[in-house]
Amino acid sequence: MNRPLFRDEAVANKSRKLHGSILLTQTWQGISLTIFLCAIVASLVLFSVCFGFARKATVSGSIVPDKGVNRVLSPQFGTVAKLNLSEGLEVKIGDPLLIISSDRSGENGAVQAAVKESLVARIDKLRRELDQVGGQAQNKQRELAEKLLSTNASLKQLDHELSLQRDKVNLARDVSARVAELAKTGNMSKITAAEKEGDVLEQQGRLSSLEVQRQSMLRDLASVQSSQTDSSIQKNRDVSTIQREIEDLKQQLAENEAKRQIIVRAELDGRVAAVLVEPGQSLVANQRIASILPKDGKLEAELYMPSKNIGMVTQGTRVTSLAIWSGCRSNTLRSGTSAASYPASVQSTQFSVRSPQPLSRLLLMA
Repeated sequence: MNRPLFRDEAVANKSRKLHGSILLTQTWQGISLTIFLCAIVASLVLFSVCFGFARKATVSGSIVPDKGVNRVLSPQFGTVAKLNLSEGLEVKIGDPLLIISSDRSGENGAVQAAVKESLVARIDKLRRELDQVGGQAQNKQRELAEKLLSTNASLKQLDHELSLQRDKVNLARDVSARVAELAKTGNMSKITAAEKEGDVLEQQGRLSSLEVQRQSMLRDLASVQSSQTDSSIQKNRDVSTIQREIEDLKQQLAENEAKRQIIVRAELDGRVAAVLVEPGQSLVANQRIASILPKDGKLEAELYMPSKNIGMVTQGTRVTSLAIWSGCRSNTLRSGTSAASYPASVQSTQFSVRSPQPLSRLLLMA
């Protein structure tokens, strides 16, 4: 029979608890720290499963608009008087972009101002000539009208005299015929009959003279009427000539003013991509002023990078920020998607890339 190592009384005394069980309490600081650490671990696990991280690399490339770019050029030499442009500004067709002033100075002052004064003086002179032509034409028309009225009155009087003279001729013929009959019967002397025939001839001569005078007066009347018509035609011709010269001078004046100050306007709707001038800057003809991207146009970035930096970029990978520097000016493609990625052979002289490593061509579209 196996006997226990300790007596039953000792074991019973040991199992009896006089103070109860000892428990460890948990504080709220410990609980919060535990939850925080668990959240960090879960976030790291979730990020490693669902997300990635960006790797920065400096590469060479260029930005090209998919719809091309509108270049705003200076129409002639001058100075930028006012600039309404800024990069990123939305413009519409016809909006004024800038004002170019082309004032030039010579030894005796501003040449353009002198040309303007000369043109204005010539216009004023022609207007005075136009008034003089109108006044002279009116005076001439008045004189011709008075002459026509006088000629008509004289012609009317002459017609009356002709009527009376015809009556006298007829009367003289009747008297001469009766005297001739009486002379045949011996009741009247032949001398008296001859005198009566002379009276007939005299009256006929007066009638012929009056008829010639009437024909001359008719010619004068026709001449006056023709002069009236010619005067009106000449007046219209002179007025048209002077008015045409005035319009030509006005056109020259407008062109002169246009050359002094030219407003350059937008040729299409779009967004200003670059501004290459400043207020007060001198310009030459066909100098590039700004670039405008067409409305709804997108930018495409073509990059050439070492193959080791291409990483996990594949077609459709989203690019959140891209900055490409060209000289001292930067163009930013804020977001885009890679359209293609494949090896390419790049010459260093063309793309300013000097690297013995294989290069990859990356096309990004905004």
